[in-house]
Amino acid sequence: MDYTINRIFVPLGNLITTGDTSALTLQEIGFYNPNTFQALAAYNVDQLLVAFGSGVSQWGSFKSSTIKAKNIIDVTKSVANTTSQQQITWIGWDGVNDATAPTFKCDEEYIITFLIREYYSRGIFQPLIRESVRIKTSCCDECSSNCDALDCKDFMQSAVDQINNNPLLSKYLVAESVTDCTGGSEGYYTYTLTVPTPDDEGDFELALLDFYGDCIAEGGLSYETGTENTTFTVIPAEGCDRETFDVYEGIEWEEVYVPGSESCKCGIKVTGNALDDFGTPCIPDAVPYVANLVRFHAVVHEGPYNTQDFDIENECGAWNIVTTQEVQYSIGDSSAMAERERHYFRYNLPGNVYQAGYYWNPVYNNDTKLYADPTATYTVYRINYYINEPKGFEKKWEYTEAVEIWVDATNVGLQTSLDAVFLAFAGVTL
Repeated sequence: MDYTINRIFVPLGNLITTGDTSALTLQEIGFYNPNTFQALAAYNVDQLLVAFGSGVSQWGSFKSSTIKAKNIIDVTKSVANTTSQQQITWIGWDGVNDATAPTFKCDEEYIITFLIREYYSRGIFQPLIRESVRIKTSCCDECSSNCDALDCKDFMQSAVDQINNNPLLSKYLVAESVTDCTGGSEGYYTYTLTVPTPDDEGDFELALLDFYGDCIAEGGLSYETGTENTTFTVIPAEGCDRETFDVYEGIEWEEVYVPGSESCKCGIKVTGNALDDFGTPCIPDAVPYVANLVRFHAVVHEGPYNTQDFDIENECGAWNIVTTQEVQYSIGDSSAMAERERHYFRYNLPGNVYQAGYYWNPVYNNDTKLYADPTATYTVYRINYYINEPKGFEKKWEYTEAVEIWVDATNVGLQTSLDAVFLAFAGVTL
């Protein structure tokens, strides 16, 4: 909880500018002279208080402490917005600008490092969560042609798979490969096995077909005989890769990339997950008042892993990285605001009434009027200020209080009046 909050007022109607605080009826609000308790109609004053009609005779009106203009720390206005969205960051090609597409050459290595900024994990991981994934292109001696313009699709998909399969990163991020290819044929991998020339190459070829079966594409096995050795080349069937073609009769297969003639642009779209206050997946629209913000930062650098990945970050880095959507959860949402008022409501009450000791729970003690409408959306005004009642040892330190005023988003007239009050009293344009 935010213990600086001293009062929360949820008014209806227009701003009251006449009478004293005793005349306030249910959910009326006004600004008053703290000495005479008379309503103010002009607000270019040194001090004032905020008063709110409770509608309950034993409570009277709720009042803030005296707020002095010179003691104001800040005044803020949070406009209601029920949009929920997660952070979206593009690594490499951003799906729009072709100039952002990275290129791959043989014998290159890239490290993508993520820094996760999220409330739940900050208490466990210091300094925050830092995880990296690696992209390694094929060695130049394994590349047959176009070695300065390798097909990007497999490399980006490899990074996506590493992110989504990482036990930590997958909790906070979802990655997807974004590609756009035009013209020509796709690149592909072949596997070659070089053996001493057998007595009968045809029999050896049949043995390979028998051993690997459906993992060899139709017509995908050939051989070339040299002086002493014979090289067998396999085009693998879909779903068969390096794990299948590793070693045969003690001899290791070599992976060879055969570039295609198509031209591709590749990138990674990374989206932050929606989590609740407890770090588990949630739907912000369903439970907005326990939604948890997940922010992340990404960098890419060339070269091997480094424990100081973020220390060697370079603005002119290897790849384009751009965030096109920032994380945002609902502001002023009805159910969230009603829950929040319940937590703070007893702060409004005078200390001599029994309800001041309640922890407000809708199951067993929700028998008294609360003011937030569970179906409304609220714009929130907040005034933070110092109190001239020093606390602490020898009472040397001033302390801070805050008052919040929640205005129905449809009540434009009251919002206009409050904007004018804070401009005149605090010199703040909202």
